[in-house]
Amino acid sequence: MRKLDASVAALLAAVAENQRLYDGYSALPPDIALARLKLEDARQALEQMRIQCENALPVLYFVFGHDADTLKSSYLVDDNTISELYETDQAIDVTELAVIARSKPDCVSHFFVVNRGQEYRAVSTVEPSVSYTFGPSTKTRVISQLANGSKTIQALIDEGQPLFDYGPRTNKSPGFKLRDCNGEEVVEGERFMLQIVPRRSLKLDPDFDAPRSIFDCKEWIDVVGGSSAIGNTLRGSIDYAAYFGLTVVDGLTHLTFEGRFLQVGDQDSGYGISHESSLPPEDSRIQISYGDNGDIMINDWLTNAPMNCDWVKASVGYITIEREANEWENKGPGNLRVIKV
Repeated sequence: MRKLDASVAALLAAVAENQRLYDGYSALPPDIALARLKLEDARQALEQMRIQCENALPVLYFVFGHDADTLKSSYLVDDNTISELYETDQAIDVTELAVIARSKPDCVSHFFVVNRGQEYRAVSTVEPSVSYTFGPSTKTRVISQLANGSKTIQALIDEGQPLFDYGPRTNKSPGFKLRDCNGEEVVEGERFMLQIVPRRSLKLDPDFDAPRSIFDCKEWIDVVGGSSAIGNTLRGSIDYAAYFGLTVVDGLTHLTFEGRFLQVGDQDSGYGISHESSLPPEDSRIQISYGDNGDIMINDWLTNAPMNCDWVKASVGYITIEREANEWENKGPGNLRVIKV
């Protein structure tokens, strides 16, 4: 009886609170009242999401050691995770990882995630041979669907196969091969163009709308090399293109321009992507990985910070690595299209 009384009291309190809110809104002008109601609906939806997250089991990640700091607490799908680190550069035996996953009853039981750089692979705990590889642009959707049971790994596989077999999707993984937008492998000695794939969701300065006209009128923007007049950093251009190549050193694929290695510049250069004659050290190295549609992404090797192109005038954009973490969500990774010539 006491439990029933407590439940009735709680219900009466909730009704009284809702009535108080309604009385307050009814005294406001209609547009403000509607805005307040929408805000309250959003608050309640977020609270419901918070409760669901608190009650949900965490997803188990196996993360390459150098990428241990890439899970962001501000990302919903990264909040509820447990991470195990691995250090080997060799191919990962997911069967062994599945044994570890099955030994963790406090984690999601039907799948786990293997992460290296920009490559993610959801693996079935019961059948480790069944896996689905994806990139950061679909990470939130894929992880959420698998975790809440609305999709299975096999369902994601069946929904659409990639246009071609990438092989390893990042040059951090052994056996990586660079491919053009048609899936053809690019080998040493071949030349190709790099084209920036416009992101329509860029937050633009309303007082400077030149980038908007560039992105609206073209499906791609060429990447060009620097000149002695402004240094040796890469730029975006709507007027002409440059040709790039690749060199494989000790099994690692490096992008080159005129035989010089692309790498991340120092702070004085604004972390621009430069081309130097010497092999880049690890803290200046560029990570190459495939997006979900055959485009490639360029990121900082150690931090995964994404490439960005800042348009300083109508025809020139400076290509840099975006080191400010709070800008990552606004700008997202910069995608590039590889065009063999």
